[in-house]
Amino acid sequence: MIRFIIFAAITTLCSCGSKEVVERVDTFFTPDEYKIVRPTVDTTKTLTLEELPIEVFGAKKIAVKDSLLFTTTTNEKAFGSIVNLNTNNIVAQVAPLGRGPGDFNILLTPKQFWYNENGELIVNAYDSRALKPINITKSIEEKGSFVEYNKKFSDIYKYEQGFADRIALKLGNEEYFIFQNISYRDARENKFFPARYIIKNPNEQYDFDIYKDVPTSEDDEMLPTKLEGRIVLIKPDCRKVVEISGPLDYINIINIEQRKVTSIIEPTTPCYDKLVNMDLFTNLKNGVLDADVTDKYILILYDGRTRDDIIAKKEATISLRVYDWNGNFIRAAKFPQMIINQMAVDGDNNIAYFLNRHEEKFYRCNLSELLK
Repeated sequence: MIRFIIFAAITTLCSCGSKEVVERVDTFFTPDEYKIVRPTVDTTKTLTLEELPIEVFGAKKIAVKDSLLFTTTTNEKAFGSIVNLNTNNIVAQVAPLGRGPGDFNILLTPKQFWYNENGELIVNAYDSRALKPINITKSIEEKGSFVEYNKKFSDIYKYEQGFADRIALKLGNEEYFIFQNISYRDARENKFFPARYIIKNPNEQYDFDIYKDVPTSEDDEMLPTKLEGRIVLIKPDCRKVVEISGPLDYINIINIEQRKVTSIIEPTTPCYDKLVNMDLFTNLKNGVLDADVTDKYILILYDGRTRDDIIAKKEATISLRVYDWNGNFIRAAKFPQMIINQMAVDGDNNIAYFLNRHEEKFYRCNLSELLK
C-alpha cells in the first residue's frame, strides 16, 4: 500500500474555469519500492541510423503507429504533421483552432494511440486546457484537421486554480490517468505547487503529490520550472504508467490497478525523502531526452551530462536504455557521434525513429538485436 504522510491542508482553491470549490489536502508521496540499478552501455556495438528523406518544418516531438509518423511542430499552420513512412511524404496536416484570430493552441502528444468504435486511429493529443484527440484516419482522408472531440480538463477532473501543463491518458470510456506538472498561480510570487498524479473514474478522483514541497535553490530561484521536464507514457494495456524526470534521473512505474509505485534510481540518485534537504541546482542533469514504450519495454533516449559537463562543453555520448515494466534494466547501446533528441518506437516491428530537432533530420533504426 502506498505510504502517505499528510502534512498540510492548503486554503480552499477555486477550480480554473469553474465556480466549484475544491478543497485540496497535500500529501507527500513515498514509493512503495526503490530499485537501484546500474545501467551499463555495450560499447562494442553502435546502433546504425538510416537518415530518412522526411521534410517537416519545425518538428518538435514524434510518435509512430501503423506506418504513420505523427510529429508536432512550431508551424502554426500545421502544428501536427502526419507522415506516411512507406513514402516519407506528409499525408495530412493538423492545425487546431485557437482562442482568437491567428491564435493557435499548442498541440502536444503523449504518444498514446487508440481506435474508436469505427476502427479509426486516434492520437490522444491535448493542449494546456483540453483533451483533443485527433482522428488520424479522417485527417488523412480529408487532408486536414479532424478533432474527435474537445473536452476541457475541468470537465474531466477537479483541480485548483493556477497554471500547469497537464497530460491526460485515456484508460476507458470515462477513466483517465492525469499528470499535472508543477503548477503556480502567479510565477512572480515564486510560489509553486508540487507535481501530482490523478486517477479519475466516474466514481472517484484519486490524487497524490510527488514532492512534499517544491525544492528551491539560492543559486537559481526558478529551479522549480527546471524540474518540469517530465515524460509520462502509458503501457499499451493501460495497466501501468511510467513517469520519468530527466533532470533528476527518476523513473517511476505506477501500477494503476494496485496504485503501487516503483521508483528506479541509480546508486548516486537520492531517494525522494532526501530531496527537500538538498541543493538540487548542482545535481541537475541533461539526463533523459525522450522515451517511448512497447508492451514489453520502456525505452529511454539518454544523455546524462551534468551541469558542469555542459559548462565544460563535454561532448554528448547518447545511448538507448531498455527497461522492462517491472523496473529491471535489460541492456543499453550507444549511438554514433551525432545529435538526436526525440524518439518514437514501432513496437510491432522493433523499429525506432529519431529526430534531430536542431537540424530537422529524421532517422530510422532496427532494434531487433537490442530487444531480442
